[in-house]
Amino acid sequence: MKVLYILNATTVYGGATKSFMPLLEGMKENGVEVCVVVPDSAGIYDVLNKKGIETYVVKMKHNVYPYKVGIKGHLLYIPRIIGRLLVNWFAVRKLKNIFKNKKIDIIHTNVSVLDVGYRLSRFLGVSHIYHFREYADLDFGMYYFPSKKYLYKELKAEHSYALCITKGVMNHHHLNDFKNVRMIYDPVLPSVSTKPTQAVNHFFLYAGRIEETKGLLDLLEAYAVYVKETEKPMPLHVAGEKNDEKYWRQIQNFVDEHRLTQSVVFLGQVKDIEKLMGTAWAIVIPSRFEGFGRCMPEAMFNGCLVIGKDCAGTKEQFDNGLNYCGQEIGFRYQTQEKLVEILKYVSQMTVDERAKITDEAFETVVNTLSTDISVGKVLNFYKEILNDTVY
Repeated sequence: MKVLYILNATTVYGGATKSFMPLLEGMKENGVEVCVVVPDSAGIYDVLNKKGIETYVVKMKHNVYPYKVGIKGHLLYIPRIIGRLLVNWFAVRKLKNIFKNKKIDIIHTNVSVLDVGYRLSRFLGVSHIYHFREYADLDFGMYYFPSKKYLYKELKAEHSYALCITKGVMNHHHLNDFKNVRMIYDPVLPSVSTKPTQAVNHFFLYAGRIEETKGLLDLLEAYAVYVKETEKPMPLHVAGEKNDEKYWRQIQNFVDEHRLTQSVVFLGQVKDIEKLMGTAWAIVIPSRFEGFGRCMPEAMFNGCLVIGKDCAGTKEQFDNGLNYCGQEIGFRYQTQEKLVEILKYVSQMTVDERAKITDEAFETVVNTLSTDISVGKVLNFYKEILNDTVY
């Protein structure tokens, strides 16, 4: 079979891209012929070219309503909607010319907020898959154009299918009763039996974009209390790029006002984040609505203790761990007070106490979130689609 993948972004370190690459490699290893469409020639485009993968650059825009930020955002709201529609109309037209004489069996769009692939599939007469990696509204503040109801109508069309990365995402989009939808966790980890070992240092880690939905300010509020009430507090290292200047200023002001400049270290975007995870005493995941949350299993795979907010994808992974091994594979919290309590407790744990939890966490993620498992399930879904046995 030949599968055409359509990406919404080329950011190398974005969760959608990091989940896509092992899927792509896994499909190639299983004999699937692949080609990729990206919206620009940056980031992952170079990686794909170096791997010799058939790749095309076609400018595309998310099929969502623009953000209304400030006076400019309100004034340009309608023009931006029209602009996005025009960009995507030309994208579909260009893709039609590229693929009209090429054999494509399935078009797989890597997210749910881009409809160019679906439009192309209707022209080519092939099956299309939306990959629901996001809540959209809760995690990114995105709203489908023209409506969520219209998207669901597309999913009910002939030869239209979807994948959801967690049960939570599937529930949020009310797709449980859709027989053409599957829940398959993202491929995260290689299939290995030995936990990587590195020298561990005493610091807490935050790894993620610096934006409101990721909850860094919530973490800092709890961390400030922890520092105030702890004799020798562990420092907090913050790894991630800032996406929201206003929110970034709030972060800086909070750190200054609470005299945390000596305790909080901003690292910016870190290329080898997995290595950094392996050296941290614990990672804190305060995200309010994490679709899946790759950094959680990545941290566990690298032997890092996880502290996470008990909601959305983070909660689902904690629950899966509890069901799999019969004990908690990290520390979960719902309130700021509980997070402060956990920070105090974790910073006083012994190496052996910590290892007892991280060993169970490693076993859980390796046996439930390995690349082989995920790729195998997606490949079987492809085969069901082509054999017309989905329903």
